[in-house]
Amino acid sequence: MDKKILPPPQTHATTLKSTKHTQQRSRTPSPSNSETSASFSSTTSEKSSSTTTSKKLSFRYSIQNIPAPLATQKSFYSHLISLGLHQIDSLKVNYNKSALLVLSRQLTPNQISTLQAGFPGSKIQFKLLNPTRLLPQIEPKPITFSIVVRDVSSDIEPQDVISALNNFHIQKVWRIISAKTNKPTPLMRIVTPDKTAIDTLLSNGLSLFGHVHPCEPSHPPKPAPLQCAKCFTFGHSFSQCPNKPICPTCPDNHRSKPCPSAVSNPKCPKCQGNHPAWSRDCPQFIKPSQMTPETPVVPIKIVDKEFDPENSDDDSDEREPFVSARQFLRFITKTLFDLFPFEKQKIQSVLEHSARACLRRDLKISHSSNKIHFTFG
Repeated sequence: MDKKILPPPQTHATTLKSTKHTQQRSRTPSPSNSETSASFSSTTSEKSSSTTTSKKLSFRYSIQNIPAPLATQKSFYSHLISLGLHQIDSLKVNYNKSALLVLSRQLTPNQISTLQAGFPGSKIQFKLLNPTRLLPQIEPKPITFSIVVRDVSSDIEPQDVISALNNFHIQKVWRIISAKTNKPTPLMRIVTPDKTAIDTLLSNGLSLFGHVHPCEPSHPPKPAPLQCAKCFTFGHSFSQCPNKPICPTCPDNHRSKPCPSAVSNPKCPKCQGNHPAWSRDCPQFIKPSQMTPETPVVPIKIVDKEFDPENSDDDSDEREPFVSARQFLRFITKTLFDLFPFEKQKIQSVLEHSARACLRRDLKISHSSNKIHFTFG
């Protein structure tokens, strides 16, 4: 959807002034444009009484037979503004004298007639498409990383760790139980979305009751199979998809958002099960035991902000472009992880040793699904 194009300040101000002047001269006949502006202004009270509905619905109009002199983005938008249609969420004018108009509230038949009268001698048509229900914006879940604290005595509780880290946002702490013996180990896991906490703990360790405990990143997770977000088939990405979009929560062939079945009654279009197409419960989902080195996997994403060479403390030649040690380590890590996704633990260990030996850098890599964060010492 194109960005909203703001009307020229003078045109908008002139229209508002004309509207106000028309309301003041309510007993005097007014020009057609002023009448149009007044007719759209008359629904202000209706709009305020249905604020909830306006926020939930988006009304899309297909417009055909736009007069040739007005069949450009600028001309058609400016003409609609001059007719008093100020509440335009989006407008896209096409080369074939058609347009898609998106409004936050539905036009009445009288308003449509008024708009059509603003194009004398033309056969312009305004057709309401199916209103789109806007889903509430959901804040993305924070990316969390986990680290392991070593040599933690059995009498230290998770709350002791949280209290020692009260300056950071700690989401969860627990003692790791051995999968072989089912007994508590001297290891504790800390989960946090705070990358500063991760950097501090990996660099300095965790001080508890006068003793500094070493911390290390959790083991890299197993790679996830690559699933298209357009057709929800495994093996290719959205940008490489040659198929038509489908809905992952119902059998209909429409785009994934919005869909009334998304929450109430999801139905997988692949197996017809009661789950969305991306669910790991789907029998067609590729299990870790079914994956091979040839299986396409989700590529690695670095969540750190782009490193700024100007603020680097590396020695560099200002006359030539250079790559800092941190940039090089980010590049080589992502490249190797994407090339050998089943060898991430081994690659990470080699990179950490090589960074210390060759670049005099302490390197730690934290994982959250396919996302990674770098800690440099």
